[in-house]
Amino acid sequence: MKINQLFNYLLLALLSLSLLTGCPGPTDYDIDLPGGYSVIRTSAHQVKIAPKESDSSWGTDVIPTKVTEVA
Repeated sequence: MKINQLFNYLLLALLSLSLLTGCPGPTDYDIDLPGGYSVIRTSAHQVKIAPKESDSSWGTDVIPTKVTEVA
């Protein structure tokens, strides 16, 4: 019985830790804009606009980090 409780506490602690650390990859995105530019999000604090050079690469930032709105 005590081993089962210990296992449950350990499992709960590991699940809580994994939820707190999170996974950055699934929330990254890029959105194509007119004129060959893209909005690129590489983390919660790194959102920028840059020219798109190919399907997976972008040029130098035109609008640097932390774009909050595009009209």
